[in-house]
Amino acid sequence: MKSLIRTIPVMAAALMIFSLPSLADEGTMGQKTEGMSGTQKDECLIVAKNCVSESINARVDRIEREIAKGSAVYSDEELNQLRDELRDASKTQQFYNNHFPPVAL
Repeated sequence: MKSLIRTIPVMAAALMIFSLPSLADEGTMGQKTEGMSGTQKDECLIVAKNCVSESINARVDRIEREIAKGSAVYSDEELNQLRDELRDASKTQQFYNNHFPPVAL
């Protein structure tokens, strides 16, 4: 009976630990713009609303690509907002890189 009482919490902890990667894979950070309407895509790019998940690295790359399109696509105000978003995303990326180094598997 004592071994059963010890085994159940250990099994529960192991189950939680092994289920985390599959939960993390569902993607709860960042944004993607594929398959969005024009208005949703604009909101996603400019003010980070109505977006689907993507990694912080993909977000930085996407914002850089959008800024590269320049004034042919965006107004000066929108470009400034994109630059602000890029600065924030870059700071977040730098924070993660400094505080959570990649783990070798």
